[in-house]
Amino acid sequence: MMNDNNISQIVRRQSAKYGERPALYTRNDETSQWLPISWTELADTVRKIACILCHEGLQEQQAVGVFTPNCPESMEVDFALFDNRAYAVPMYSTSTAEQVTYFVNDANISLLFVGEQYQYDVAAEVMKRTSVLKKIVVFDDKTNISDNPSAVYFYDFLKMAFTEEDEKEVERRRGAISEDDIATLMYTSGSTGESKGVVLPHSCYSEAMRIHDIRLAFISDTYRSISFLPTSHIFERAWCYF
Repeated sequence: MMNDNNISQIVRRQSAKYGERPALYTRNDETSQWLPISWTELADTVRKIACILCHEGLQEQQAVGVFTPNCPESMEVDFALFDNRAYAVPMYSTSTAEQVTYFVNDANISLLFVGEQYQYDVAAEVMKRTSVLKKIVVFDDKTNISDNPSAVYFYDFLKMAFTEEDEKEVERRRGAISEDDIATLMYTSGSTGESKGVVLPHSCYSEAMRIHDIRLAFISDTYRSISFLPTSHIFERAWCYF
């Protein structure tokens, strides 16, 4: 079972502690304003995504693709997958159709969350190349999805139904997480041939959190961190969790 450092516990634990205090900020490019997302709001969205995914048939230890620039939605999906004892396969937002097709086939990804128009266009092309990918969820509602019946906007995805039984199943799955479960599957740059899928179990993150707490004991909850690398990179991803 999980220790207190395990990343699957972060959102629920911090939501109970901090409530309406901002957890994340996202920049509105039209107004150039940074908009806060509270811990309560973050936890509620994670819970909703987790229950919808469960209702839609997500299995424990199933891989789900996340192909997007950095955004709060990708982190929300991350933690919803943890709640289901499933895991994300993050992809660089500049990946090509050839690369994404390889990831989808290699990791058996049937569900792919994408960010903006470029990522959607690549995902739509991937759907033509492989029968593995079944559904695309698009974060940016300004993206043209061309009436694709296999694609849905994220805001519509969040309106999908789930039941009390789904909530109970998510709670069961969360309680069944072990340190040996896969937390993330990350693909290498492919500079030495085909990309290699690096399997990161929960224990990797737990140990990283433990040693960071020791080495960086001066960091308090008054600090803020800016994501400057893509969260498809392990350095940025683990640092965001921390």
